Amino acid sequence: MLLDKQDLTARKKLTSHYPVLLASETGSGKSFAFAQLDTANKKRTVVFNFDNKAISEDDSEFLHTYHGYDVTDAEMVDKIEKAIMKSFASDKVDRILVDTFTLMTKLFNRWAAEHFTGYDIWNAYNNSITRIIEALKTCTLTYGKFSYVTAHYPPRLGHAANSKRYVTTKGKEHTNVVEESFSTVVETIMEDRQFKFLCDVFDESNTTKTKLVEGHFKFVRTSIADLEDVLTKSKSIVDEKLV
Repeated sequence: MLLDKQDLTARKKLTSHYPVLLASETGSGKSFAFAQLDTANKKRTVVFNFDNKAISEDDSEFLHTYHGYDVTDAEMVDKIEKAIMKSFASDKVDRILVDTFTLMTKLFNRWAAEHFTGYDIWNAYNNSITRIIEALKTCTLTYGKFSYVTAHYPPRLGHAANSKRYVTTKGKEHTNVVEESFSTVVETIMEDRQFKFLCDVFDESNTTKTKLVEGHFKFVRTSIADLEDVLTKSKSIVDEKLV
C-alpha cells in the first residue's frame, strides 16, 4: 500500500496496528514477502539488512538498503538509530523493514563486546536493543509509516506441547518479552505449498497477536502488501483469500 497521497492524520489511522513483528521459523518467507512487493512499493521501502544476504533478486529496487555494519565503530548503534529516524521522517518512505531482529541482536552483542568489558557488555547490549525498538515505536506513532521487524521463532518440531514459543534472543532482559513492544505479531508459515500469514490470539503455542476484533486471521499471501490490506481493513478474508 502506498501512503504518499495520505496526510499525516490518515497515515496514523492506517498504521494504527503497527509496528508489526513477523516471527517464524527460518526459511518460512518473512523476507520473501518484501521481495514480492511491486516496483512502486519497493521504491518507497527502506531496509535495514542485518542478515547481510540478498532479500530479493534486485535489492537496488528498494529505496535504500543499509547493511555491512562495522562492530569496531563505537558509534555503530547511534548511526543505526539515526538512520531509522531519518528514514521515517522522509516523505519518500512508506515502509521500514528491520531484517532480522535475531541477527541484529547478535551484531549488537559483538559490538558491545568490542567496546565494553565485564557486565557493561550486557548493559550496552540490552540498551542498544531497547533504543532501536523504542525508535521504531516512537517513529511509527509520530510519522504514520508501516514498520516491520522480522525475527525467528523456535521450530515447532520438538517444542514442548502446550507451551508458548517466543522470539529467540540472547541474554535475560529481552527473553520472552520482545513481543510486548509490538502492536501486532504475525507468524509466516508454509502450508499446502503456499505462503500464508497467521495470527491467532487464542493459540497457546505462540505469541501472535492482533488488535482486529476477530482476534485471528490466516490467509494466502503474495507480498507484505497483503498484510497491509488486512490491517488497514482495505480487504477482507474469505476462505483464506483476500477479497
